[in-house]
Amino acid sequence: MGGNTSKSLSATLLEEGNELLSSEDENLAPVPQRSRLERILQKYKQALSVAQCQQEKIDANEGLAVVNAKLAKLVDPKNELQLVMHYLKKASDHFSNCHNLSDSFLHFFWRRRLRSSIHDFLEGINDFASPLSFQQQMSLLEAGTYSLQISSIRAEFCLKIAEKYFHESVCRASVKDFKSCLSRLRDCYRPISEIEKVQYYPGILRTLKEDIRYQTCWAESLQALETGDKLYDDYFSEEKETNLDLIWDVLDWYKKAIVLTHELEVEIEAIASSRIGRLYDKDLKIKYKARENFKRAIELALSMHPKSFRDQDWFIEATEALERYEEEQVQQESDKWNKEKQKYLVELKKEIKELNAKAQISDLDLLQWVYRSHPPKKKKHVLPKKLPKLSDGKEKYDKAMKELFKKAVVHYHPDRSEPDVNGIKWKVLCEEICKVMTRRYESFKAVD
Repeated sequence: MGGNTSKSLSATLLEEGNELLSSEDENLAPVPQRSRLERILQKYKQALSVAQCQQEKIDANEGLAVVNAKLAKLVDPKNELQLVMHYLKKASDHFSNCHNLSDSFLHFFWRRRLRSSIHDFLEGINDFASPLSFQQQMSLLEAGTYSLQISSIRAEFCLKIAEKYFHESVCRASVKDFKSCLSRLRDCYRPISEIEKVQYYPGILRTLKEDIRYQTCWAESLQALETGDKLYDDYFSEEKETNLDLIWDVLDWYKKAIVLTHELEVEIEAIASSRIGRLYDKDLKIKYKARENFKRAIELALSMHPKSFRDQDWFIEATEALERYEEEQVQQESDKWNKEKQKYLVELKKEIKELNAKAQISDLDLLQWVYRSHPPKKKKHVLPKKLPKLSDGKEKYDKAMKELFKKAVVHYHPDRSEPDVNGIKWKVLCEEICKVMTRRYESFKAVD
């Protein structure tokens, strides 16, 4: 401490306090050491109460700050946490008074030394609080920080507090303790608001707030998803009959999970969509809704490429369900078409019989007969004027015939028959012709 050279009562008390503090025996047991510091504390309090000049007030406040900081370390925080917090708050109060009283009064290097001492004091809280629980550690760090009235240092340590809370939220989320995770994220906002009051670290705060928002969306949505999963698992393990009320509750939790992502957490939205698809598929039996949600899940998963979910249960379930629906739809359409075309097969009985008979003739004769007897509806779909000949050589002939049958399959393909224009009867005939053309084309497959 600087100490005033005049022998005022305050100066005398300061000298006595400084002498006692400098002769402190750190090997003493905590109880006598604490008693000794309390006596020193009283000396500095008396010195402050009778201080007559700025320097005496500065020295007394610095002494009070140092002694309160030492007392905080001597008290067992596990048993007397509030008392430790009291000493830390008092230390910060007196450090603040000392700093603010010395503004434009003492030398720059003295003030820099004081700021260094304040930093050491706040950093030291982490050291002696390390054996405590996380919440107890933060209570002590907050007690020291929030009582400090030095904007720059207060903002610096408020940022550290916010970052500690955020880091702890990530740790809690990693073990799926979402309640604690969200609690820690909410704890981030007080230190952030304290920093915003003095307008420090705008860029860092902007990034941190975005991270907190994302982490909150992630934790809330995952919490809702897991709640839905638990209800669903409990339902299957206990219910013997369909419980629609419970199923709708589960559905609401999955929908809530999607809403809470705020489109920031695509993977959770995809999982929840797949879960909703499962409910509509297996329990509510509403297939169009199941297909809609399974499709949404796959689309979201593919949007995250190159990340792959092919080994994830929800992705496999969605994929298999969509494949099943596709097969069912194809089968339904096939059954409907087979039933619809029966009357046209009867009407085309003569043409089909003749076609099957001609299927036994030579390749070139078959092509010419089909295009002549049942010409394609599009005028450009014709045989070339120059047709291949065996005299051109077998290899060349086979290659040319393969190409002609390939084109014929395209010309007569039922999917290109345009039944709305040409009628269903023409589509049925094209289907029969295409079968014959396809068999001939496949006989040339070995030809390069």
